[in-house]
Amino acid sequence: MRVADLRIAALHYVVGLDDVAVVVLDQQARRQTFPLGRWRDLFPLIDELTEALAQPPRTVNPDPPQLRAFADEWGARLLPPADILDGVDVLVIVAHHRLHALPLHLVRRAGRPLAVTHGVTYSPSATGFVRARDRNLARRHDLTTWTYAEDAAAATGAPPAPRRCIGVGVDVLGPLHEQYRALTDAFAQRFAEPFTQCDNRMLKVGLRGERPWEVVCIASHGHVDSSHPDNTGLLLGRERGGLSVRPIPLHRGQYFDFRDLPFQYLPAQVRPRRDAELMTVGELRVDGGTDAQLVALFGCSTGAGHLISADNYQSMAGRFLQIGAASTLANGWEVDIDFMRQWSALFLTNWLDRRQPKAIAWRNANAATVTDQPTISPYRWGAITLAGDWL
Repeated sequence: MRVADLRIAALHYVVGLDDVAVVVLDQQARRQTFPLGRWRDLFPLIDELTEALAQPPRTVNPDPPQLRAFADEWGARLLPPADILDGVDVLVIVAHHRLHALPLHLVRRAGRPLAVTHGVTYSPSATGFVRARDRNLARRHDLTTWTYAEDAAAATGAPPAPRRCIGVGVDVLGPLHEQYRALTDAFAQRFAEPFTQCDNRMLKVGLRGERPWEVVCIASHGHVDSSHPDNTGLLLGRERGGLSVRPIPLHRGQYFDFRDLPFQYLPAQVRPRRDAELMTVGELRVDGGTDAQLVALFGCSTGAGHLISADNYQSMAGRFLQIGAASTLANGWEVDIDFMRQWSALFLTNWLDRRQPKAIAWRNANAATVTDQPTISPYRWGAITLAGDWL
């Protein structure tokens, strides 16, 4: 199918004092507004769901009933009429207020989750989506020549796939360090210039270097700080000695390794098994930048965040979008490492080999997962979300 023939629509949610509505915009700039319900009726349900998803993973019953109820029942109240979405290939969802935390892609329509019928990408704001779209290098290509493949057939006319990918995997809390590293190594090695077995210094150098990383994949534990959102981040490895390394660019690709105190110390409740540091939202705001076309953050709750002032929904994935990434993959809650390895292989086959746009590659990876494992719970497969540009 030609990329230029894909049908795109945006769902722009509006939360008022009393009511919730959604504005649907199509590619011809036609606008339709649909009231969805009373805020006082929806708020308790949303609050209950978000609290359930924030809990530690369950070993006995890993499928929260609140998520099932949302996906199968009341979540449909937050979508426009079914016929409005028929024929649409990709949805750009711009949430508002407490709706930012909802996995709307899991809502079922005619018995099928939105995530297997539509490509879905989230954006914290309309402005944020426009900025992510404008820095996506794929958009400099003539989209009328780009035909992607749905199966093993060859794609034609697609822009060159990204080449430089770094994989950083570390389990600083448990015994799964080798599995985390294997995940990011396998991800990076799908690219022409993979950089694996890497430390944080290489990660930071390549974010804004002369030859920046085009794709970044990080697998680690995430830390969510509900009291101080700026301290939300990723638990990464660190060299021995207690100091963090901050590579200061000089000239001609050279760097001075400035050893400094960490931007934020590890939380008191974190008990690492190896030397670790916390890469936070606040650190990326002060000393972060990237030209990456995709940042994959396979860490617990890297896509979850906090609503702060002026409807700013702050998360680790959102911060990478704000400092320059075109798109992100991130987890809304805890995800099994084995599932992430299986799912990411499907996504990369669709994106790199079949040259499907990211949202289509994401949708088809979800569809293949649900088809191969009909009894798999939405809690297990639905955590990985795409944000930023869909292309």
